[in-house]
Amino acid sequence: MNQLLKIQENFQSYLRGFDHTIENHIYDQQANSVKRRLYIYKDAYYLRLIEALQKNYPGVFLLLGDDFKKMTTQYIDQKPSQHYSINVFGKGIPGFLKQTAPYSARSELAEMAAFELALNVAIDTLDAPALSPEDMSSIAQEKWPKLKIKPHPSLQILKLKWNVAAIWQAVVEKNPPPTLTKNQTNTWIVWRKDIYTYYVMLSSADAFIIQSMKKNLPVAKICEGLCRWLDDEQVPQYLVNTILRWLHDKLLSEISL
Repeated sequence: MNQLLKIQENFQSYLRGFDHTIENHIYDQQANSVKRRLYIYKDAYYLRLIEALQKNYPGVFLLLGDDFKKMTTQYIDQKPSQHYSINVFGKGIPGFLKQTAPYSARSELAEMAAFELALNVAIDTLDAPALSPEDMSSIAQEKWPKLKIKPHPSLQILKLKWNVAAIWQAVVEKNPPPTLTKNQTNTWIVWRKDIYTYYVMLSSADAFIIQSMKKNLPVAKICEGLCRWLDDEQVPQYLVNTILRWLHDKLLSEISL
């Protein structure tokens, strides 16, 4: 193996806590100077990752306070960075908070992390076309029952019990956050419209519609399912109005028959 490459790998292993082989390649100017000098780099490695995670998860940082550094240090130790992108590295935070004590005892932490991750995923998703009202009006009425409508690929669906969205909004706007409260489970969606991310809580009927679209179900099946919340005669107009609203919000991307 190339000697330089071997030294680089030794140094990487040291930063990630695997071994101390790199010490053999460092000139010892004074007693124990090798460990002290190397630790400067190791400390910087952790601090930069923690700082980056704090920027990606400001809501989690608010909820954890001083424990955020401890949590992220544990995360780095368990899931060392394998990618140049901090977004990729931080994707495991929601699962880590949900599965790792003592954080797992506080379900609001994993929910906040999932919400913040959804915002990052939405903004990073590759662009895709957005359907317009003209695209829908061009479809003959008799073809609508078999029509399948695909949501924009940036769309993320979340189930949230806590008011994490309101807290996150206050954090990014640098306003006093509302008191943490727990409600019944609600369906939220996060998506990107142009260069901005948006999020909204859905009614049960709208949640059913968007989930059905994600499952690639045709309009006829969606109408059948909506009868759970609406009278039969109300269903067509309700679905049309919802689709028109979502077209305006650039939530829908493709249609197929």
